Amino acid sequence: MEDREKLLTLDEAAAFLGVSKVSLRRWTNDGVLGCHRLGPQGRRRFDLEQLKKFAKRDDAGVRPEKEAQFPLHRLGSSTTTATRRHVCVFFRNPVEQWEVFRRYFLHHYRQRQRTFYMHSASAPSRLADWLTTEGIDFDEATRSGLLRLVPADQAYLKPGSFSADSMLAFVRQAIIGMKSEGFTAPLIAGEMDWYFSMAPGVEEIHEYERRLNLLLDEFPEVTIVCQYDISRFDPEATLEACCSHPLMEWRGNLHHGSF
Repeated sequence: MEDREKLLTLDEAAAFLGVSKVSLRRWTNDGVLGCHRLGPQGRRRFDLEQLKKFAKRDDAGVRPEKEAQFPLHRLGSSTTTATRRHVCVFFRNPVEQWEVFRRYFLHHYRQRQRTFYMHSASAPSRLADWLTTEGIDFDEATRSGLLRLVPADQAYLKPGSFSADSMLAFVRQAIIGMKSEGFTAPLIAGEMDWYFSMAPGVEEIHEYERRLNLLLDEFPEVTIVCQYDISRFDPEATLEACCSHPLMEWRGNLHHGSF
């Protein structure tokens, strides 16, 4: 096989460049270095010729040091003041889920602001793996208070059912509590697949989403990111999500929603 046709694994590419796998993952996530995604897990594969060109740039001292940018910066500074920070993000698998969410998390983590993460499909071990790829110690993130994990049955479905009124009160109290601890601009994130639990009241999901926008009028410095797995949500529900959020992100592009 010719060099230009050879694809290297993550381990092989890291060894070729003489860098850690964490750095290599970060560069691909941030668009600094291209890669191919293979299989249902989206495993990274690297073109040997592209790695050689990247290595030459490093030898010349021009390797870019690009950090993940907070997605809301993409629409300009007016977005953060005139638009509610309520975003629906769409993904099709766990690899895409982290790639779309990581910029929100990393921005707040670096700003020493808490991420209040309500998880459903993602076990804590998956979240720990995601943070490890960024060089972040999961245990330290939780101990420091910069990451708080809350399972869906202790948030959205705490009484065994869903109520838009109860959940809005829960989010409001969470924000007040974080502010009292000194987290002035926290991130609240929720995995929305609890909807498929068939618990009573789940049909109020989009009413809840619409009313979150009004809650953010009271707390405009808070960012809320709602994560929708579109391999599970049908087109009608996906459209409803677009219509209940002022912002939406798909495949790395941020757009205005219809709310």
